[in-house]
Amino acid sequence: AARAYEQATQLAQQGGDIWFLAQYKLGWAYYNQATTTNQQEYRQAVETFDRLIAAYDQLTEEQQARLGLRQEAIEYMAISFTQIGGAEAASRYFESRRGAPYRVQVLRRVATGLRDQGNFPQAVLAYRMILDELPTDSSAHDIQREIVDIYQNRMLQPDSAQAARLALVERF
Repeated sequence: AARAYEQATQLAQQGGDIWFLAQYKLGWAYYNQATTTNQQEYRQAVETFDRLIAAYDQLTEEQQARLGLRQEAIEYMAISFTQIGGAEAASRYFESRRGAPYRVQVLRRVATGLRDQGNFPQAVLAYRMILDELPTDSSAHDIQREIVDIYQNRMLQPDSAQAARLALVERF
């Protein structure tokens, strides 16, 4: 399937609906082939979804509404990052490409994905990366509370929970 979608992306007019749909399905095919021991497909999924999102963001609002692929592409991209190194992998990836306007959105999804997978230390790292990047964002308070919750209720580290509570008070 991946080879067929790769061929479709090459044959379709770049920027056309067929190209976007084929690009999405190509990323999806890589994502579904990946395993924890075979991570190359996760990397290919990240690359494919990144190309899709970057091109998608250049479309008109009407075209974006018609296709509706961006959020799902970000979801699959973020979950792929949780399998190939978490927030650090996402950060390295975006730094090597001089950032992306959707970097924080991906990091948010990486953080919640890691939290939901039970990888709490990596989730805290991802949440902290978001806070470092957007310290005055309106969601910073909720992110800091999420860090407190992880330390207090999931990792059961009272000292770290107290430090996170103090950071919450100092910051807000």
